[in-house]
Amino acid sequence: MQAIIYVDSGSADGSVALASSLGLSVVQLDMRMPFTAARARNEGYRRLRELHPELEYVFFVDGDCESWPAGCRKAARFSTPDRM
Repeated sequence: MQAIIYVDSGSADGSVALASSLGLSVVQLDMRMPFTAARARNEGYRRLRELHPELEYVFFVDGDCESWPAGCRKAARFSTPDRM
């Protein structure tokens, strides 16, 4: 199972509309509170657990990072019980 949560910190570039159009769950942070990456991750994680409490693993990607298919596959292999 794959689930993606998009956490937005007040962007004005159409990111929220794009994420919504792709069917992603969007969390828009209240920017009256100070922004931290940890706060964004925690809010996204909270939404993910609300929508998918059965998930066992979470992979975070921050706005200044990108994921790549080989890296995601490697992470998934690493997390399987036979690799522990």
